[in-house]
Amino acid sequence: MAEAIPSIFSIPLHFTRPPSVQDELTTQTSAAQQDTIAECLPFLTSAEDASKSPFDFNDHGVPRLDRQGHIDFLHGSLREFPAGFVAVDASRPWMVYWALMGLYLLGEDVTYYRERVITTFAPMQNASGGFGGGHGQYSHLAGTYAVVLSLALVGGERAYSLIDRENMWKWLGRLKKANGGFEVCEGGEVDVRGAYCAMVIIVLLNLPFELPSPIHTNVGTLSTFQQGLEDYLAKCQTLEGGISGAPGNEAHGAYAFCAIACLCLMNEPHIGLRSLDLPSLLSWLSSRQYAPEGGFAGRTNKLVDGCYSHWVGGCWPLIEGFLYGPRTALNSPTDRVLRSLYSKEGLTRYILSCCQAQTGGLRDKPSKRADSYHTCYTLAGLSSVQHVHFHVHQDASISSSTHPFRWRSLPLCDLVSSSAAGLCDRRHWPSPQYGTYSSSAGYGCVVTVNHREYQTDAYYPTEDLAKENAAMRAYLICRNFSVNDGMYPVGHDHGGFVQGIPTAIGTGRHSHRHNGSDTSSSPGSSPGRQGNLRSSGYGSSSSSYGSHSYYGSSSSSYGSSSRYRSIYPASSRRS
Repeated sequence: MAEAIPSIFSIPLHFTRPPSVQDELTTQTSAAQQDTIAECLPFLTSAEDASKSPFDFNDHGVPRLDRQGHIDFLHGSLREFPAGFVAVDASRPWMVYWALMGLYLLGEDVTYYRERVITTFAPMQNASGGFGGGHGQYSHLAGTYAVVLSLALVGGERAYSLIDRENMWKWLGRLKKANGGFEVCEGGEVDVRGAYCAMVIIVLLNLPFELPSPIHTNVGTLSTFQQGLEDYLAKCQTLEGGISGAPGNEAHGAYAFCAIACLCLMNEPHIGLRSLDLPSLLSWLSSRQYAPEGGFAGRTNKLVDGCYSHWVGGCWPLIEGFLYGPRTALNSPTDRVLRSLYSKEGLTRYILSCCQAQTGGLRDKPSKRADSYHTCYTLAGLSSVQHVHFHVHQDASISSSTHPFRWRSLPLCDLVSSSAAGLCDRRHWPSPQYGTYSSSAGYGCVVTVNHREYQTDAYYPTEDLAKENAAMRAYLICRNFSVNDGMYPVGHDHGGFVQGIPTAIGTGRHSHRHNGSDTSSSPGSSPGRQGNLRSSGYGSSSSSYGSHSYYGSSSSSYGSSSRYRSIYPASSRRS
């Protein structure tokens, strides 16, 4: 039975009603969009009458992640399929990968499937290099990508040694084209998808970047896999700013991710993405997120779809890596890494409200059925909004000197906590101190910032979740602090228990708004834990910071492009 929502709960208006500006021209496309809005709104606002929903809600009106239901669904998708699935025999590696990756994102141990994965994929490897989609089929980059990532997920020496790396290298060399791109199979189409899959395979398997045989063109000789590829990808950017599968085609969210990730595999993001028109790309990507749904669409004038939580949502951390540049430390606190270029709250609400199927698994939208494809990529998008991703400086590299292995991520709650501590240090205050406590209603937390106590506004099911919300409170207190006006909310009388988060009041330089002296560095009262207090810190101005508190469970990884660890040591690279 769904939990009742506290009376303090409210959903931001832009997630509860259609846009105020409407196109008066009705077309088939606009009618489909209105139907989708009408379909999603009851789910987005269902917390207002929780009795009508099968899910439990938190105090932000967002359903909790049905982790166990999704785990059961994904395990089920790795069992035997009905006979009708023979029509998608060439997609067998993908179906294995989607299920394994989804389970991994949910924190499950997928090594249980190691022997089955090895047994399934061994016959699909061709002597000429690469893997086919099924037994006796030609090698294909898409299927080979899914096989390699699946073997990396289950791990183990037997899984790694299954791959014939030398013939894989030679096969990839035959797929490299004079225009800089890659065929997806010998004699097949050349597109951005092929380039991305090829670069992932080369990096993960630690293959040499040199081509087995030089490719002679009318503008010179290509001697490496990377040569000409940057120019080819740049030619795929369209006039509207997005990226297409091949030059001259329509811009598409999945191809945008493939191109951006491919460039970040070839070079550091603050260098590799210079070949793109970033302002127009940012404009196009921003236009893919819709309100009130909150999710992403893959193309212009198309509908939101849960899978684009990864394909479009995954572009943003890579672009932020370009805009913010490399970091010199893994946890150096800064305000700007907490800000996001898209609405994390909107995407979170769409995924958890509209994409979860009652029977387990995730889906495109409420009217669609769950499947392992949408479960995998929607979970990847949810994981992305829970984390802050950044590229660390060369000096912070670990075992490899290559840039693809210097992507790092921190759970948003950890970064919020470290940022609050950094802001306190900047003001010469003691670091925040946290004290959790329990009651019949759950767990609460009191955080002490500059000798004053602040309390979470609700009780939470776990101590960690209570502390996460207290860390957010500490961070917002530090950001909103006004030096001369002290740490009190507007209109609050000095000396009492601090209720809510203070807001900045002008510059504070000549303010005598309150009676009594400034307490910015003097101890205040410690009144103890007094019930639930409503916080003002999760309004629209801070919605992108509070996303981590929306989840009932956390997943642990961003998408595949940012979590690579080479499954072969550097010493095994061919020279």
